[in-house]
Amino acid sequence: MKYALIISDVRNALEILKNNLVNGNTTILTIEVKNEFVEAKNLRYKTECLWVPSHSYITNNEIADKLAAEGRQMLNPTIVRGNPKELWPAFYHEIRNRWKMEFKNVELNKGVE
Repeated sequence: MKYALIISDVRNALEILKNNLVNGNTTILTIEVKNEFVEAKNLRYKTECLWVPSHSYITNNEIADKLAAEGRQMLNPTIVRGNPKELWPAFYHEIRNRWKMEFKNVELNKGVE
């Protein structure tokens, strides 16, 4: 079985994706994402949605927001295959390394204008 995990801090968007709630106010982006869900299902992916609260002082949440913004702007996003339980350690490692680099840059540039 193949897995796809969608993580978002927008609960309403996840509810729309999970429950097929489409109406006249639904954005084109939402419809495109829903089409990706249908395509994933046709390819035998098990899709899951995970809501995480935003700005709630969750460790690395701000970095995750930054990475999500970068991902939205990618022309050719990387497709990662695997079980989320197997992938999480690698994601955590990458997020932690980026956080360390950001923290080091802030420390090095403290007081520098």
